[in-house]
Amino acid sequence: MVHPGRWEVNAWRSPPRTRWRQIFIGEETGETARMLQLRPNCEWCDVDLPPDSPNARVCSFECTWCADCIDGPGSPLADVCPNCGGNVVPRPIRPAGLLESAPPSTERVHNANAPGRS
Repeated sequence: MVHPGRWEVNAWRSPPRTRWRQIFIGEETGETARMLQLRPNCEWCDVDLPPDSPNARVCSFECTWCADCIDGPGSPLADVCPNCGGNVVPRPIRPAGLLESAPPSTERVHNANAPGRS
C-alpha cells in the first residue's frame, strides 16, 4: 500500500533523488534542462552575486539585481525592474551539488542607465 505523500520507489524504478536528476538534468534524454542563468553580478552596481547569495534578486526575464539596489533604503529601483517594469523577487539558490552539472553564468550584464555608464 502506498501512503499519500510518499514516493513509491518501485513505481519509479529508482530512488526519488535519482529520478529527479533523470527528469530535470536530462540524463534520460541527453538534453539539458533550461535552468536559471544565475548571473554573477548586479546589473546596476556590478557587485558580485555568487550562486549562493541570499542578496540576489531577479525579474521574470532574469535581469539580476542586488538587494541594496532593488529594495534597500533609498533604492533607486524601488522593487521594479528598470528593464521590463516587472516585479523583482529573491533569486533561488541552486544546491551546491548541482553547480557542476548546471553551472552558473559567467557573463556579466550591465544596465546602460546605471550611474557611471553611458
